[in-house]
Amino acid sequence: MESLEVLSILAPYTEDALDAQGVRPLTVLNVAYMTNTLWSGLFGAHDVNEGTEDVWVGTLPEVNHRGFVGLESQNIEGVKLHRMSVNQHVLNDYGYRDLFDTAFPDLEVHERYSDQAISFALGAYLRTLLTTKAPFQKWLKGDRNALTSTQKEGALLFFGKARCYKCHNSPALSGMNFHALGTKDLYLQGGVNTGPDDARNLGRAMFTKDPNDNYRFKVPQLYNLKDYVTFFHGSSKSSLEEVLDFKIKAQSENERVTQEHLSTLFQPLELTGSEKLAILDFLENGLHDAEVSRFVPSAVPSGLCFPNNDAQSKSDLGCD
Repeated sequence: MESLEVLSILAPYTEDALDAQGVRPLTVLNVAYMTNTLWSGLFGAHDVNEGTEDVWVGTLPEVNHRGFVGLESQNIEGVKLHRMSVNQHVLNDYGYRDLFDTAFPDLEVHERYSDQAISFALGAYLRTLLTTKAPFQKWLKGDRNALTSTQKEGALLFFGKARCYKCHNSPALSGMNFHALGTKDLYLQGGVNTGPDDARNLGRAMFTKDPNDNYRFKVPQLYNLKDYVTFFHGSSKSSLEEVLDFKIKAQSENERVTQEHLSTLFQPLELTGSEKLAILDFLENGLHDAEVSRFVPSAVPSGLCFPNNDAQSKSDLGCD
């Protein structure tokens, strides 16, 4: 949907009042393996952010001074950014006071219902969202029939000739490293509340202020890509095949990112048609946990319509 069309639907809101981000959000699946979060790795006081304390200033990075890892730091800021609050109505009328009291008995009352405590609760839940039932994971656990022969060929290519593992090497096939690939930014795809001067287009450099980090973005995880509708920080690709073709070509599509600025690990690939199909099969199906709905609660303590409580959703979901 084009930006102007979106804005006409959301009128009379001004674009800068929208809760819309200038980059495509990363999945919450497997965030337990991420020490630092966001495409820029901005959140988190440790690991890749050690030694960057001089830039922990301003609205977002300042939270790192609390000493938490990425997920908890991001949640503290996210609660405010997305206009969430645990007020007296939520605590008393929806039963959350007892839940917070049970979860955080050692916190002083003035801290027990704070943004920080909310962040701990959110983080505890988010860390349970782990893909564990994908065919590749079953194969790793000893089920030698979990992968098809084509998917096995794709896995061998992934961890061999195609060099995917050079960047995607964590338990979630993600990585706490940053690379410039030269993909297009979200404003070019019709994103709202963003534009060519959006600092988020700089990737890691948005946080570090180091020109050497310009256009370098964190390596994302690879499970359940089959369910994605867009890829990369700017939603510049709409299928895994497009992503793979881009990786094979290894050419910048962003006029601000020259070939010389691209990651040294981002090099052209020579794959046959059958090899390409094998990698796609591995990525789409071998890494797909079809049972992730197990993480979605059937109801919430408030009794409100879940996951949406607006009038139309209540009707559509049969909550009336």
